[in-house]
Amino acid sequence: VNVMKFAIETAMRCQEILLARWMDLNVAGRTLNIPKEHVKTKTFRQVPLSSRALAILKDMEKYAKDGKKPAPTDRIFWQWKDSNHMGHHFRRICHRAKIDDLHFHDLRHEATSRFFEKGRLSDMEIMKVTGHTQYSTLQRYVQLRPSALADKMD
Repeated sequence: VNVMKFAIETAMRCQEILLARWMDLNVAGRTLNIPKEHVKTKTFRQVPLSSRALAILKDMEKYAKDGKKPAPTDRIFWQWKDSNHMGHHFRRICHRAKIDDLHFHDLRHEATSRFFEKGRLSDMEIMKVTGHTQYSTLQRYVQLRPSALADKMD
């Protein structure tokens, strides 16, 4: 469950989340560094972390391998060996919850849509958070509600 909450909080890709290590975390700076080899676009990026995302990471320390304090090189979400393994477990969770046609990547879509709906971040800031390099790609993720737009027009 923590990995799903973290995905919704950060809009990170599954692979980025699963490869994140404790040494990539900068608690003081409230960022998670993603090395370029872990990013789809092959460019280093820093993901800003909300207080909720930081709380999830703090909670994850309790689940370190063998109950020991995690080593800097340990993966934060070590429970899943890769995105296929994560996808399999995510499908099982959805099946048990009687949810059809939901994929882990849909959490990234939801997170990105929430950033837009909150209205606090500019499009460029959202692109920085999500790691999108093309505005046209970012646009695919957002479904603006006509009622929300109407409220802004008054």
